[in-house]
Order: sequence, then structure tokens, then C-alpha cells
Amino acid sequence: MITNFDIQEFNESPNNKKFELLCNYCGKSFTVKKKKISKYIHNPTSKKYCFCSLGCRIDNFLDKYIENDDNYLDKIIQKKEKNKKRSKIELFVEEKLIEYFGGLNFIFDSSNTIGYNLDIYIPSLNLGIDINGLHHYKPIFGKKAFELTQDKDKKKILECRNRGINYHTINISNQKRFTKETSQIYVDEIINIINFYLLKK
Repeated sequence: MITNFDIQEFNESPNNKKFELLCNYCGKSFTVKKKKISKYIHNPTSKKYCFCSLGCRIDNFLDKYIENDDNYLDKIIQKKEKNKKRSKIELFVEEKLIEYFGGLNFIFDSSNTIGYNLDIYIPSLNLGIDINGLHHYKPIFGKKAFELTQDKDKKKILECRNRGINYHTINISNQKRFTKETSQIYVDEIINIINFYLLKK
């Protein structure tokens, strides 16, 4: 933790007064209440107040490991694919598509086809679809994590192209939280894409 305040003023101030700290990663200033800083000083087990945001904390973590292992980002991608938890909207979309297209063979949430996870794959149509949230378009978890996501997305597009798979992404970044009502518009968009390829057969 890098402090940017007068220690005497800090000691004489009430616990709810905020004091300025400097981010260990980007140098940006941010404020934290005295009582939280005091708690950290007496028990510095967490790096919580060393960084101005979760993004800087993640970037600092990634930098440390990338220095020692050039393939670390690829390992992170593989681990993320393996441990990926399905979102509520992905499960909702699966339910609706099976209900709407009972005769189609869907493969959901699998990396077996191209080596990267596809949220939806329809072998008979050579069609792959991903449902992409905000972290695919903005660095909400830090610059390094965003670069990792973008790199994976580019590799996925290239792999689909090489295998002749029609690849589409559904941008759900405007959805603040999951509800069936706000998710239906994305279901309809996916249904329209599938119907387009069904008509081409």
C-alpha cells in the first residue's frame, strides 16, 4: 500500500474520514476510509488497498506470471475454458432453442469442435454461435484480462473460418442483469440466424 497523506493528520482524524492512496500498478490516486487503512496496516494479509481497481489487481497478477512464463496467457485460456461456468442466459437460450427446434442436434458449451469453447454449435448447419457479455468489449476486469479475451476471440474466429464453420456472436453487453423478458430478444436473434441457415439448406 502506497500512502499519500500526512501521518499526523491521519492519526488525529476520525475513522470515517477518507485518505488518499496510490495504486501500486497504475499510480492513480484513490481514497479509502481511515478505519479500513488502519485495519490493513495492523493486518496486511490482503492486497485490496494496494490497487485502485480490480482491473489493476488482475493486471499486476498477470504481469508477474507472464514475466516467468511466456505461455502463461495460453494456459489461462485453457483453464478458463475448462472451468467455465454457464450463465443464466446461456441456460435459458438452450432451453428455448430445444423447445423451438426439437429436430435439430445442438451441442452446447463445448470446446471439442474447434478447441475453443462454443456456446452453441449445430453440426448439420456448420453453425457456431457465442453469447458475449460486456467483458468481450470493455476492459472491466483490467487491460490484460481484456487483451486475453480479445486474443481468444480472434483465434476462435480464425479457427472457425479454417474449418468452414459459420460463426456468429450475440452481443448481450447491454443487459444489466438476467431476466427472461430481457433475454428473449437475444433468443429471437439466435432463432433468426438458425432459420437463415435452415432456409439455405
